[in-house]
Amino acid sequence: TTGEDVWYWDPSEDETIPADRLTWFDNFDEAKPVDDCKKIIFSCSGGAVGVVRISDSKLLYYGHPNLNPHSVELLPGNRLVSASSSAASNNYAGKLRVFDIDTVSVYKKSIHGYNLYFGHNVVWDKTNELLWATADTVLYAYSYNVDDGSLTLAETYDLPDGNSAAHDMFPDYGTTKLW
Repeated sequence: TTGEDVWYWDPSEDETIPADRLTWFDNFDEAKPVDDCKKIIFSCSGGAVGVVRISDSKLLYYGHPNLNPHSVELLPGNRLVSASSSAASNNYAGKLRVFDIDTVSVYKKSIHGYNLYFGHNVVWDKTNELLWATADTVLYAYSYNVDDGSLTLAETYDLPDGNSAAHDMFPDYGTTKLW
């Protein structure tokens, strides 16, 4: 109500990020509160995804899933998954990438990668234990193996006629719907 900031985190002020990686944090495109609103997970189309603790603005983890990550989600087993619309080697490839969130190392590379043409979002469905993702005209459901962090495509659904370039997806809390 005062119009003042109540919390912020600035990657350029974070000493754990090397100067040559700061461009990865350009263009924040998603931020979600997680862990009972104790942390924020984020993606930046410059290339970074990560986790920041709210209480002290400490960067706990960051990864680099290549170009244009648009969405992130926490997975069971202390993992993060990201959806990107393009990859460094092919601007149209797109990827889902799974990262171990390491409590020792702030930066760590992904442990798994999966093609996802024009990937723009991921949502973890705790009830059905599925990861939902959209890419262009398709909604994907992935089963998740908590032991090794792998994803397996379980189902695909075409979006209704005329819908393409899917960009945003959120759970409708208290229901089984996705928006």
